[in-house]
Amino acid sequence: MKSTFKTLFYLKKNEPKKNGHVVIMVRITVDGDQVQFSSKLDIHPDNWDTKAGRAVINKQSADKKENLRVSSLNKTLDEIRSAITMHYTRMMNVDGYALPEKIRNAFLGLEEKEKTLISYFTQHNEQYAKKVGKTATQKTYSRYELTKQQGFYDKNPGTDIAVKALSDKKPTINSLGLRLGNFVQIRNIIDEELEAVWAGKKTAKQALDAAVERGNAELARFAKANKK
Repeated sequence: MKSTFKTLFYLKKNEPKKNGHVVIMVRITVDGDQVQFSSKLDIHPDNWDTKAGRAVINKQSADKKENLRVSSLNKTLDEIRSAITMHYTRMMNVDGYALPEKIRNAFLGLEEKEKTLISYFTQHNEQYAKKVGKTATQKTYSRYELTKQQGFYDKNPGTDIAVKALSDKKPTINSLGLRLGNFVQIRNIIDEELEAVWAGKKTAKQALDAAVERGNAELARFAKANKK
């Protein structure tokens, strides 16, 4: 069966800020299942087209700075939609299915806790079971369950090892490396700016400066979404 997928932007009007702005929410829908989360962006309702799910410039407003910000919002929304679509496509290609929660977590850069191989297998089966009758078949799911029920992991000690055992030793504080929040989105931004250079639309300096500005905005968004 063909999977249905949609990304929608809407306003959270019940919690306006002091300046009248409201948060722009993101809704991901896959085969009727939904998940919502904040985009960490805000806008005045007068500058929002509900039907299109897009920001619009209020022609009656004389606030040029606000109108400029509204114009840049749509570009950011397009980048969010593009990144979410990329995660959905990757999951469909790799796993054969996609869940809204997994897409959201991948977009926000949330990491899963360390698990054993059997726990990954179990989680996969549970998630796949949700798709039976939608994008998956009962026969395929039964095969997944049969492997576990036949006691493969009980008969083959050592196959149920922690994922961390795949590395030689536990990483130290100096070998953990750095984490670049929203890496995929930032990589796409760099690609877009470089394409503008190749197309002759921007100079190298203009493109790099834009990449830095847009990249920093993604890092700030990631920091807000993962603030403890």
